[in-house]
Amino acid sequence: MPAYGITLDVKEVQAVLREQKIDAWLIYDFHGVNAIARELFDLEGHMLTRRWFFCIPQRGEPILLAHRIEETNFPPLPGKMWLYAGLPELEAQLAKLLKGCKRVAMEYSPRGAVPTVSYVDAGMFELVREQVAEIVSSANLVQYFTCRWSADQLDSHKEAAAVLHRAQAGAF
Repeated sequence: MPAYGITLDVKEVQAVLREQKIDAWLIYDFHGVNAIARELFDLEGHMLTRRWFFCIPQRGEPILLAHRIEETNFPPLPGKMWLYAGLPELEAQLAKLLKGCKRVAMEYSPRGAVPTVSYVDAGMFELVREQVAEIVSSANLVQYFTCRWSADQLDSHKEAAAVLHRAQAGAF
C-alpha cells in the first residue's frame, strides 16, 4: 500500500483520462457498496456511514467530497477535502466539483451489462447527470488499473505454468 490510503497513481490515472478524453473519474460510495472503491482505497477500520466521492480530474488535484461528520474518518488521500452536510449542500458541492466537466467516468455499466462494475444507484446517476453531459463507464479504467500484472507477477505466472506443464508431462 502506498503512503496514501489509495492504490492508484493519480498522475497515471490522469494520463489515461486525457488519452480517453474523459474529464474526470468520479468514484462514489455509500456504506461500502462499491466493491471497486473498496479495492482502490484502504478504508479498513474507517467507519464511513455517509456518501463520499473521490474525483480525479484530468489535470489538477484530486478532491474528496465527504460528509462533515466524517472529516477525520478517512485515511490520508492525495489532494483536497471538501465537506458537505445535508442534501442541498451535497448537491451544491457536487455541482462545483463537476463544473466544466462534460464526460465523467463512474462505476456504472450501461443497461447493467457488466454487473461487476455497476455500483452507482439510479438516483446518484441522475444527480450527477444533472451536472455533466455524459457519464461513461469506468470499466476500462478499472480493468486497466486493477487487472494488470507487474513484471514480477508475469514472471511468477510463467514459472508456475512451466512447473505445471512439467508435472503434466511427467504424469503421462
